[in-house]
Amino acid sequence: MAKSALIVGIASYSKFRNLEKAVKDAGAIAEILAHHGHYAIEPLPRKLMPGDENRFELNPDPQVQVKYETLIDKLRNFLEHQAKGKDALIYFAGHGFVVEDAAGDKIGYFAAYDDLGGILGSLNKEADRLYNTLQPQEQEWAKRICLMLVRTGHEEKDTRQRRSKRELLGLVGEGDRQGFENALEMLVQGRLLATDKARNEAAAWVDIAHEALMEQWTRFAEWREEKREVIRLSNRISDFHKEWQHAEDQDKFLLSLGVVEQVEKAPALKEYLTLNQQEFVNRNIYYYKPWCDPKFFPELEAQMIELPAGKFSMGSPKEKGDDDEKPQHQVTLKAFRMGKY
Repeated sequence: MAKSALIVGIASYSKFRNLEKAVKDAGAIAEILAHHGHYAIEPLPRKLMPGDENRFELNPDPQVQVKYETLIDKLRNFLEHQAKGKDALIYFAGHGFVVEDAAGDKIGYFAAYDDLGGILGSLNKEADRLYNTLQPQEQEWAKRICLMLVRTGHEEKDTRQRRSKRELLGLVGEGDRQGFENALEMLVQGRLLATDKARNEAAAWVDIAHEALMEQWTRFAEWREEKREVIRLSNRISDFHKEWQHAEDQDKFLLSLGVVEQVEKAPALKEYLTLNQQEFVNRNIYYYKPWCDPKFFPELEAQMIELPAGKFSMGSPKEKGDDDEKPQHQVTLKAFRMGKY
């Protein structure tokens, strides 16, 4: 069976000290694998051998720059093509980094000429690449999942927050459950998210895989800015709901009227509440506004009409009406809803 090897040796760096022996060491490994292991060698950076346009070797010139786009493309192409269905080996001589993701797994990064910015920039590109492979509905679910795993700060920095897989699945109804779970799994497989290996899969936690993803994935940052107030309110509802669930006298742990009014002004909030949390919110709305509760209309489905805030004159003018209708005065009303029958 054919065997392939990608041999990388990078000596020159813009942000780290240069490594004089990196290319030489990589070249020695390439020679051993080619002559004794019968590997087909793919070198980077490569240099055309004089007089033979089909033969290449590692370029020993320390001024040759291997930028991270080149390195990423070379790695992806090697894994998807030369290494597919074959024995394959990757050897790298140069600077590298090892970090831990949210699950505690160690992840390595190869440094190219323009790193560390290249490493962080590659997070953004790889995240976008994975996102763009999703179908439109899966992309919308991916957005909701990622935002549910964040606590948006007011004057402080946004932070990650773990959620149980059960809670995330509660964002959608039974009919969408399978597709939503598939989108979640793709984010985990793409290492944008991390999860544990709990026996009870529904109880497993899910988290943003890298702290750097919070800062470096531009699309994610734009989502957070767009939905900042909605996510902050969603987190408050989630906290209130958990406290309410464990209270003996649950009526003492309802939302304040002010929070209920905030909820009513945020129609997009529903997408970031589980079905149980939505029921909790409705219970609070009906507590303050019992006329909105469908149970009071067993045979009729009341349609609520939005009436805008405004001013009107109450009472009769001097020449008309009874004494108890005077003096005529201006009254200001807040926006409200009224049932239409």
